[in-house]
Amino acid sequence: EDTTAYMCGCKHTKNQPMCDGSHAALPDVETMVVKKVETVEVAKEAEKPVIAKKGPFPVDVKAGETYYYCTCGKSKSQPMCDGSHSGTSFKPMAWTASEDTTAYMCGCKHTKNQPMCDGSHAALPDVETMDLKVETV
Repeated sequence: EDTTAYMCGCKHTKNQPMCDGSHAALPDVETMVVKKVETVEVAKEAEKPVIAKKGPFPVDVKAGETYYYCTCGKSKSQPMCDGSHSGTSFKPMAWTASEDTTAYMCGCKHTKNQPMCDGSHAALPDVETMDLKVETV
């Protein structure tokens, strides 16, 4: 069975992240790249973060110290990374505090201002009704 998938390299596909041939209508077609990947890699591209908490984590931070924010939501040391993202496409985010303060770090992992909470959790469905498992192929 062929498990080859083709991810769009031109970014003009209407079927993200998969190639739909849209690149053929673009100028300089011979310079466009279509990335050939295995199906398992495609599944990792589609991973969504686990909602660790529907709200912020208050964290006392010190000026000049670097913190590694969990982006996958699987860490048992929320909101900091503990390496639970291993085997996924997620990576921790390094963030350095500019002052001694309490930082309110995102718990839902959907903020547009990582690692800080921006209230995005208010628009998410109730956590209790969500399937929080991240499945890999």
